[in-house]
Amino acid sequence: MFYWMDFRFPSSQRARGAAFRAIAMPLAVLSVAIAAFLALPAGAASGATVSTAISRLQNSGSITAEQASAARKAYASARSVRRRAKGASRTAIRYQIGIAEKLARANRLTGDRVRPVFETLGNNAAWFRENGPRPAGTDRRFGDSRIIFQYFAGQGWQFHPLSNFAKLNAVWTVKSAPARRSLGKYAHELIAWGVMRGEGLTWEYYFPFSGSSAPFISSISQGTAIQALARSGNALNDSEITAAARKAMLSFDMPAPTGLKIQRDVGNHYIGYSGNRRLQILNMFLQSLDGLHDYSIITDDAKAWDLYREGLKGARRDTTDSDTGAWSLYSLRGSESSLHYHQLVTGFLAKLCDETKEDIFCGTRSNFADYTKQAPRMTAIKARVRRGKLVVNFRLSKISTVSVTAARSGKAAASAKATVGYGKRRFSIRKPKKKGSYTVYLTAVDLAGNRGTAKVKVRVR
Repeated sequence: MFYWMDFRFPSSQRARGAAFRAIAMPLAVLSVAIAAFLALPAGAASGATVSTAISRLQNSGSITAEQASAARKAYASARSVRRRAKGASRTAIRYQIGIAEKLARANRLTGDRVRPVFETLGNNAAWFRENGPRPAGTDRRFGDSRIIFQYFAGQGWQFHPLSNFAKLNAVWTVKSAPARRSLGKYAHELIAWGVMRGEGLTWEYYFPFSGSSAPFISSISQGTAIQALARSGNALNDSEITAAARKAMLSFDMPAPTGLKIQRDVGNHYIGYSGNRRLQILNMFLQSLDGLHDYSIITDDAKAWDLYREGLKGARRDTTDSDTGAWSLYSLRGSESSLHYHQLVTGFLAKLCDETKEDIFCGTRSNFADYTKQAPRMTAIKARVRRGKLVVNFRLSKISTVSVTAARSGKAAASAKATVGYGKRRFSIRKPKKKGSYTVYLTAVDLAGNRGTAKVKVRVR
């Protein structure tokens, strides 16, 4: 999971802004990804490999001599910075260099990837030449460019497609002449950062995450992209921007991992991380449907409407399967949502409810909203002494921080506390030293702060 921002709904623009933060990984997962990437054999990442790849692209006409020169300069600058950098700065610039080298070795450094890869590398080299690491999630632009970069611990400044298209959506809401000029320039610059995957124009992430190796694409960022570009093209009467939106829409009609589509027995699912078909995340899927819906209405595109309708078929089942009866699931057959993911998906369901008026979306939205006000329940509680431990078994209705305390005559004899998900749970605590009858008190506090309690008697012999 990886989102951070203030999520409040159902304001459509806030939904877009909230969606922007959707791609920031937990530090533990991020550390594993970085360690795996940096474990590549050092000898395999030779400078000649990158130089050869750049020359090949120039000789084939895929990039101009000017682009080739800029790429070589960025690569040389980054290697120079790496030699002098220390600590976290060295880790980050090394990671950035590794992305370019890995793509070159795999023969995946294409002409349209040169700009995002080497401009990002050059920006990081310029930054770490004079500065140190920044807090994770920090945003900034470089020079005269409108492109937003986001800082990732251990990875440096990264091009973040979702944040950029969320910002493009925000600029679109301002109707002044200066804002309209900025809208056009920003849209065209983003188009220039696009990468063709099959027939689809896409915006890629250049770090591994959740089973997707770099580069990967995401349904949530592509959905926001086609929505923002369609709005911008329509507002400016700019056929080039609208044409780019159509090319980007085609990524939803291509199977993952090249595109985003997973065909099911009924309908489609549009995957959140193109390299991991098994991880199917409801909030990302629903946001992509929102983008397809708005794009198809603005452009009157029949193919996009068909993709939206096929996605709705899949979303009906996913929505049902993501309702535990007390909370939402973050991914199908996976763990429960955090509080802000739960609120995020509730907002997206509200949008689908408004668009379709279907009971499945409206009813589930209502359920999810109610769950944030309902206390967690603990049922089927049993306590017994076994092998020197007091073992407490129970069924928990939703993810909560659970405290279990054994007490006698108002005095606590043993206790334990942990955050656990819904379903069957077991706590083992120290067996009280004195024999007799004890009351085991259970308290569960869910992610929204609702508190549930229960108790059971147990005899210690």
